[in-house]
Amino acid sequence: MTRKFDSIKDIDGTQETLCLVVRIIDLWVVLTCDNSDHLEMVIMDSNVRT
Repeated sequence: MTRKFDSIKDIDGTQETLCLVVRIIDLWVVLTCDNSDHLEMVIMDSNVRT
């Protein structure tokens, strides 16, 4: 039996594990002054229509 997917709105810190299906809308790399970098992204629930 498969587990149902959680929505982004369900993230509240009470559950240790969530099963999310998301769509990445935008993605970019941010460089910091100490020469490290990280990714920033905009996500939305996969069941939302655009």
